[in-house]
Amino acid sequence: MVFISDDNQKTLPVSLSKFVGPYNTNYSQMFAAIVIAIIPSIVVYVMFANSIVDGLTQGAVKG
Repeated sequence: MVFISDDNQKTLPVSLSKFVGPYNTNYSQMFAAIVIAIIPSIVVYVMFANSIVDGLTQGAVKG
């Protein structure tokens, strides 16, 4: 938070902290931002779910 002053360069957790104030928190906008941030991860997982599961099972097998 201290070293990056440009808003376009800040990471997601730092950007989400803008919704939290000293006396109030804007939960509706914060949850909307969290959902928008999670959607790409869910889409990538759905597209590659079989490959991810296959890789996990291959790594768990001994020998």
